[in-house]
Amino acid sequence: MLEKKAKLIIVNGLPASGKTTLASFLSQELNIPVFHKDTFKEVLSDSTGVVSMRGSQRFNKPSYALLFHSAERLIRHGIPVILEGNFSLKSASRTENIALYIEKLREQGVGIIEIFCTARGDLLVERFKARHEDGIRHPIHPNYMPKSLVRILEKNRFKPLGIGETLVVDTSDKTLVPYEDIKRFIQERLYAKSESSLPETPEDAAVLLEPTPVEEPLSTTYMPH
Repeated sequence: MLEKKAKLIIVNGLPASGKTTLASFLSQELNIPVFHKDTFKEVLSDSTGVVSMRGSQRFNKPSYALLFHSAERLIRHGIPVILEGNFSLKSASRTENIALYIEKLREQGVGIIEIFCTARGDLLVERFKARHEDGIRHPIHPNYMPKSLVRILEKNRFKPLGIGETLVVDTSDKTLVPYEDIKRFIQERLYAKSESSLPETPEDAAVLLEPTPVEEPLSTTYMPH
């Protein structure tokens, strides 16, 4: 009999990298609850009436706190959870909290899988502009593109957390994103008849669906399309 393992699946990446689409797909296909960081921020905005840029920044820390608190409660009951957002251990505004949340889960023996979405910098900028021009986003999110964000997206130096097994997905061509392969990747790690039936992939390996250059190369295994 197959047994579902309580694991945390983090879908990470820069804005407009395809995180939300992928996380929602996995949640629906695998019947796993998903929590989006932006959803918590929007709820905080609705409950306080704050919609300013300063308010958006102020809600970052509590949004991540709620995100990990919700995940911990479900995992405690043996339920795998997907968290979607832009997670960084190097951000001055979020480093301490995220590091502590992850450390706490790992001390409890929770396995963590990171799916890191990335794309060409120019495409990230183009997608971000289109997303805000359609006018359907919650007002807590800025309806303009700060120059600092444009530079971040163009340079695209955002890196995976590097805290466990990592799957790097290049979404530059949305039509080529191998959703079914990604689903199988997660299924193999959530369901197994025994430990010996698990794939022989190093715990801290990064599995790339599309090669993505990084300043500090990760240990890689390539998954066929």
